[in-house]
Amino acid sequence: MLAGLVALAGLGITPGVLPAAAVTPTISVDDNTTGTGTNQFDYTGAWSLSTEAGYFGDTHHYSNSTSAKATVRFTGTQIALHGGTGSGAGIANVSVDGGPAYEVDFYSGTTAKDVQLWVSPSLGAGAHTLVITPAGIKNDAASSTFVVPDRVVIYDSADTVDDRVLGSGQKQFQYTGTWGTNGNPGYWSNTHSYSNATGATATFRFTGAAVHLYGGVGPSAGIGAVSIDGGPETLVDFYAASAGGNKLLWKSSPLAAGSHTMVLRVTGTKNAASSGTYVVPDRADIMTEVVALALPTTTTATSTGWAKFSRNPVLGKNYGTAFDISVLRENGIYRMWFSWRPQQSIGYVESVDGVNWTAPIKVLQPTTTYWEGNLNRPNVIRTPDGTYRMWYTGQTNDNSWIGYATSPDGLTWTRQSADPVLSPTTTWEHTSVMNPSVIYDTATSTYKMWYSGGEQYEPNAIGYATSSNGLTWSKNTGNPIFEKNPAKTWEQDRVAGVQVLKQDDGYYYMFYIGYADIDTAAIGIARSTNGITGWTRMPTNPIIQREPGWECNAVYKPYAVWEAEANRWKLWYNGRCAPEQVGLAVHPGLSLGF
Repeated sequence: MLAGLVALAGLGITPGVLPAAAVTPTISVDDNTTGTGTNQFDYTGAWSLSTEAGYFGDTHHYSNSTSAKATVRFTGTQIALHGGTGSGAGIANVSVDGGPAYEVDFYSGTTAKDVQLWVSPSLGAGAHTLVITPAGIKNDAASSTFVVPDRVVIYDSADTVDDRVLGSGQKQFQYTGTWGTNGNPGYWSNTHSYSNATGATATFRFTGAAVHLYGGVGPSAGIGAVSIDGGPETLVDFYAASAGGNKLLWKSSPLAAGSHTMVLRVTGTKNAASSGTYVVPDRADIMTEVVALALPTTTTATSTGWAKFSRNPVLGKNYGTAFDISVLRENGIYRMWFSWRPQQSIGYVESVDGVNWTAPIKVLQPTTTYWEGNLNRPNVIRTPDGTYRMWYTGQTNDNSWIGYATSPDGLTWTRQSADPVLSPTTTWEHTSVMNPSVIYDTATSTYKMWYSGGEQYEPNAIGYATSSNGLTWSKNTGNPIFEKNPAKTWEQDRVAGVQVLKQDDGYYYMFYIGYADIDTAAIGIARSTNGITGWTRMPTNPIIQREPGWECNAVYKPYAVWEAEANRWKLWYNGRCAPEQVGLAVHPGLSLGF
């Protein structure tokens, strides 16, 4: 399959005819449209049907049996689930094609009908299967575990381009370096391109909301690197024990409207099982539309454009105290690492929308060392070499330290030191350093860390440190670099728990906790041109305050992610009630209000 490299210039191939843009039908399927065919609900187990005005088609099904299942077979690129919400509603497991099961919460303090509850990630064009199963679990605030499907909405928005449609324009592949081509049944249009020439690239320009890369896999395939619009590369492994074509290998995150460029680069590397380093593009699917979950919000106890998701909390619920999180968004999926107090470990969940998450798993547990009695407060980044890097807090009853681990996939972690990489050594740090927030500066190959230091129950101020390897850190001699403002009641007692982001406007932005007293907290923002000195607070701080209910007397430990295609920020934060849980807030536009 992968033999006889031929220079592209000698192939004699001319650009092919571009496929017509796909239409985007939207199909609503009522819960009472039943059967085993396409666009029908196929119910097994104990389900009940109710007729009630206000639901789609004036009907809905409901069940609290964990052996019940509702299956919908459909053809399209996305599917959305609508249902009924109320105080007696529980959580369903929802999955597509046997993929991750997302826990979709039907609970709401007020009854509502035909509510959009979950939207799938963008899917490969073709036939798919949605499965809805009552999970038998519920939000702690709910009185029962019933799930109430009302309808599904099916979208189809794929525009497919073969890898041999050549040129430098829109919806064409442009190859540089040495590439070959082969004709093989099982590939899209029975052809594919291939190369093992390190540095060779395949560039694809398109206008759309996302792009999917399909390729060939096999025992001699290697690793490619994919980027969008000159952004960070993602490593894509083309290896498989058995050869095959037309395999979905990578999906972009949803993109802002407009023209984009995908580049696939041959890295010349492979995993240990492979016998070669070939990269084999086969086709690209352009998603002309990507549908996002609607986020109903409330502006109660917020300022400067921020609004809370009206069905908070989004994480914790029946899993006990969940707090102090870190999030990466990759290929349209939110990946969250969080402090899971009942397990004394770092937990991990995934989400399409930042609202509905998979069931948590433990990915880093305490060791028997002197400083790791309880693990929490992770911060995860991914460096350009593809490595996931986590700095986390290890605690005993009296002290806190910061440790360091790495991972190839964000799930399997290896500690880089048996001892802490940062310890309390100065007067202001007292007995504790915790809550690391790390940025990797590619221009200087430097890791920059902001961390909380001070008392064990709640730290007092923010310090700064740098490292060339993530392991050995040098603390700033001017620490602490950010302290309480006694003139502002909401942060008069202490500040802690920061996340720091470097933005294209040249500023470092700090989301931080301000404490009116040790038990009462809110969230604010400050910025600095160098991330160390000259911090200016947002004039309208705090941006998020507590309110009665699941937040109790404090909201804290913010973590924000920019969502370019939706032109908004998403920010997760803790509410301090027992059990402590995580909520979501959103902010339109890149400007935060300075």
